[in-house]
Amino acid sequence: MSLWTDRTVKELMARVSELERRMEEKSGPIYTLTAAEPTYEVVPNMTDDLIAMARAVNPHGKKRDWERIASPAEDIAAMMLAGAIAQHGGRVVDLNTHQMGVAASDDGNILAIEAVAMMREKLEQGYIVVGPGFKGVGFDGGTETLGRGSSDTLAVALAIPPNLDAGEAVIWKDVDGLSPADPDTVPDIMIYPELTYDEAKLVSDDGP
Repeated sequence: MSLWTDRTVKELMARVSELERRMEEKSGPIYTLTAAEPTYEVVPNMTDDLIAMARAVNPHGKKRDWERIASPAEDIAAMMLAGAIAQHGGRVVDLNTHQMGVAASDDGNILAIEAVAMMREKLEQGYIVVGPGFKGVGFDGGTETLGRGSSDTLAVALAIPPNLDAGEAVIWKDVDGLSPADPDTVPDIMIYPELTYDEAKLVSDDGP
C-alpha cells in the first residue's frame, strides 16, 4: 500500500471483513498482509531532511549511511498504519524488517523471506500483519535498501509459493492503473487499467 489515508484504511478494513466472510464459506485460511510505504501525508519530507542533514555533516558518507537514514520512514509508516487499523477495530501486528526476515544481497535483491512460518501463524490467528517494504537485512545484519518499486516486489514475493501461497496479491497505489513511466514526470503517458502478464512485460520492455 503506497498511499494510505483514513479513507484507504477504512477500505482496507472493509476488504478484511469481506475476506472473513469468504473464509467462513470455504475451508482454508485467507491471508491479509499489508506492506506500508511512507508518503508525504504520513512522514512529510522526513527522509529528504535527514539525508540533507547527514550530507551537511559528511558529504562523502558511505552508501550504507544513506540507506540507514532512508529506511526508518518505512518502519514509522508501518507503525502508523498498524495504529490506524487498530483504531478502526482491526486485530493487527506490525513487524520490522528483521522480524520479517527479509534477507537481501549487497546489490539490493531479495534472497529469502525467513520468517514466513511466524507470519503465517499470525495470519491464521486472525491478525492483519503489517510490515515495511523497500529494505532487507544484509549479510552483515545491516540495512540494505531494495530500490524503487521494491515494496511491490516484496508484496508479491510474500504472496507466492513457497512463501504464504496467498493465491492473490493486491497492490494499492496512488495512480489509476499501470504505466511504463511515472505519470508525475510524464503527464501524457498511457495509463492501463488492466494488463495481462505478457502485456505488462511488453510495456515494461518498450518503456515510455
